[in-house]
Amino acid sequence: MPGRTEVEQLHKIFKLCGSPSEDYWRKSKLPHATIFKPQQPYRRCVAETFKDFPAPALDLVETLLSIDPADRGSAASALKSEFFTTNPLPCDPSSLPKYPPSKEFDAKIRDEEARR
Repeated sequence: MPGRTEVEQLHKIFKLCGSPSEDYWRKSKLPHATIFKPQQPYRRCVAETFKDFPAPALDLVETLLSIDPADRGSAASALKSEFFTTNPLPCDPSSLPKYPPSKEFDAKIRDEEARR
């Protein structure tokens, strides 16, 4: 959901995840938070967007994409999700394809190792 600006980025997130509640904006300690508040509230549409996902996957996505951090799951709670215990189960990482590094840091490490 890349946006050209911070405000556009937030609005793309709000269009999918729904606008934060009025209570959330009041409690926000962000300076000038109202600058980011959408003029029209967006309805959450995660379930509609990912309607073809299996129920355990959708439940996990719904939790991880919660706007309010108090409602958002942690990495630890995500790993306890039913998603990771239902078929098809995750495969052994060694069976996954290997790709060359694509990030600048990874490329730098690769170059340093090649020079050694």
